[in-house]
Amino acid sequence: MEYYVRRGGRLSARDALVVVGLFEGEKELPAAVASLDEANGGTLSRLLEDEEFRGKDRPPETALVHLAEGKTRHVILHGLGERDAFRGETLRRSLFAAIRLAKKTRVSTVTIVLPDETPEALDIEGWVRTSVESAAAATYTYDTFKGKASREALKDQTVLKKATFLD
Repeated sequence: MEYYVRRGGRLSARDALVVVGLFEGEKELPAAVASLDEANGGTLSRLLEDEEFRGKDRPPETALVHLAEGKTRHVILHGLGERDAFRGETLRRSLFAAIRLAKKTRVSTVTIVLPDETPEALDIEGWVRTSVESAAAATYTYDTFKGKASREALKDQTVLKKATFLD
């Protein structure tokens, strides 16, 4: 899997699947996702307002949202728990669950939106490092001892090839 960082905080037409971490109880989306939400009639905002997605971290809450407008077809929200209790391990578990869900969407690239403001427990470099480790673990497949039929089935699966971190 290849990893990139895109500075500037803007989504592009190539971003088919966007992964966004949200803290529990927060109702505001990161700035990078706000325009995407607006273009889709406030779908993501309504999920937060109606508390259909709460941002809990135990177990890691995830939501796959299919969008109707624009090039971005999917958004995955993943819960980071309470901001005050946040640790690197919380991000690791949460993003692992989100990337596992991303594998089911049959896209080969994901864009991971970094938060507008990181909690004190983890600086932005730590956030990216933990995210890369988590994404690598979530996409790893050990197939040495699988039978031929199982290995053939794995070949038909879409593999995540690229993750871009949007700063």
